Amino acid sequence: MLGSGSRTGDRIESLLRGRSSSPVASLERVSVGVAMLIVLAMTAARFPNWIAFAQTSRPQFEVTSVKTNTACDADAETEKFSAGRLTVTCIKLSNLIQAAWSRFADGKSGGGPRLDIVGAPAWMQSSRFDISATARGDTPMEEMFGPMLRTLLEERFHLQIHREIRELPVYALTALKSGPKLKAWQEGDCAPVDLKHSNDPSPNFCGMRARADGLHVVDEARGMTMTEIAERMLANRLDRPVIDRTGLAGRFNAHLEFDRDSAASAGLSIFTAVEDQLGIKLEASTGPVPILVIDHLEHPDAN
Repeated sequence: MLGSGSRTGDRIESLLRGRSSSPVASLERVSVGVAMLIVLAMTAARFPNWIAFAQTSRPQFEVTSVKTNTACDADAETEKFSAGRLTVTCIKLSNLIQAAWSRFADGKSGGGPRLDIVGAPAWMQSSRFDISATARGDTPMEEMFGPMLRTLLEERFHLQIHREIRELPVYALTALKSGPKLKAWQEGDCAPVDLKHSNDPSPNFCGMRARADGLHVVDEARGMTMTEIAERMLANRLDRPVIDRTGLAGRFNAHLEFDRDSAASAGLSIFTAVEDQLGIKLEASTGPVPILVIDHLEHPDAN
């Protein structure tokens, strides 16, 4: 900093020489120069800390509560949320990871595919949790379910995770020669999803709805693309990812009914239902698939 050619060095030399012959004036100039150097040194020492703070500041909840729930039924999972508050009951950690690293990974859309998760301990599927978290009152749902939830999972579960692309078994969704039986979506068929009010009763939000009566399942899609139907509606019911290879563009409405565990119940399988009811076909194949790989995960301490 004070080497040859340094402007600061020249300035100090000039101050030491002084244009005035008064010793007092020269001493005053030297004092000013030294003070300036001290300020510059203090600023330089603090500046890296300011940069580090800016880089490490992350979206996070103001208050969180995480508790293990051992009294959950199989289908007891619930979500309640409003601006600035998120509450989930009997939730599987895998579903929280899906939300934070896939569906709301960008903090905006909520339309990401369901990804396979590998490297998880056995308790990740068997344990259920009740989580309550609060943020600023104007915090949008997509930010809470995305970046803020990621911070919560990393801090409370010490979760370390990364994404990879692997060649894996998949189901390819293809069109039949007879043509699809899907209904083309029309403006007004459904209302765009409003995450701030999606817990409220709605006449018909766009997206996926599901209900089950025992083994019988009814899945509906409203205003969804074929990629969304493949990656979200169908993959959610199968043991491997689903890739859309139909070549069908646009948005569609779909109604699908089938029986879970059809081999044991002699009911209608999802494969037969997709062909008969939607006019498309699921075929076993392989393809490049994004997955989430868990590097480290710990069961949270009691809260």
